[in-house]
Amino acid sequence: MHPQILGFLRFSFFGPSDTKLDYSDRQAAFDRLYSPRRMETRFHLFEHMVLPGFRAQTDPDFKLVVLSSAIMPEAYRTRLARLCASLPQIELIFAEGESIGPEVGRYTLDPAVAGQGLLQFRCDDDDAISQNFIATLRGWAPHLASDMLLTMPKGLMLWLREGKPELLPMFRPHTGAGYAFYASGPSRRNVFGFSHIKSGRRFPSLSDPRLFAYIQSFTDTSDTAARAPRKIAHFLKTAGVDLRQDHSKFVQRALQGDFAYTSADTLQSLLQQVHAFPE
Repeated sequence: MHPQILGFLRFSFFGPSDTKLDYSDRQAAFDRLYSPRRMETRFHLFEHMVLPGFRAQTDPDFKLVVLSSAIMPEAYRTRLARLCASLPQIELIFAEGESIGPEVGRYTLDPAVAGQGLLQFRCDDDDAISQNFIATLRGWAPHLASDMLLTMPKGLMLWLREGKPELLPMFRPHTGAGYAFYASGPSRRNVFGFSHIKSGRRFPSLSDPRLFAYIQSFTDTSDTAARAPRKIAHFLKTAGVDLRQDHSKFVQRALQGDFAYTSADTLQSLLQQVHAFPE
């Protein structure tokens, strides 16, 4: 029996998370999380990066739970519901509470998981995934023991360098994109319940660096934007990227094999658009 493949995506969820948004001043947190420019950026990337990747999956047998908050302004809730309705695999939740655990637990603790298993993955609301992502998860599922991780560390990064959009190779084991957790039965453990980067210290893991699993974007409205320059420099170093060299042919091969639903021009234009949104 094949395990269920279930993804979780937080879309401007109001509550403590690994985005490190400070909730000590609730009104300030609300204003920052739902600021017009930030929300326009999130919606634009969700619609033009995230959803196309899931629509293009070569294996459509999966479910994606999009988690947001009932406290989200009504106009944004309506807009998000409309976008999510365009993909039949999505179940949208507007949570009343501010803790991810109980919302995710409804799925990970479901008795129906017993005897079937559950392969959870996570995806951010501003990243693209390979069209082969779900098929790759399914291919590895029979080889995973319970409480085991699967990481697909190779991808691309999309960022603005001196005003010009760059699309370059990225390599980061246990990064949130291209990452999954398997449980053979109902479990309180979920992909948001521990640091994905440090999770390899806690759980056995399997790494598949063959496909380009994700395209991770960096914008000035992301919740971790202040750390972006340092993170980008580190990612370039670990991927062995020399900015003096031309990586366009390498990137083009990656796009043709794993992201045929988009193009370098489309992605770079998308990044320029969100950076041009007015304050």
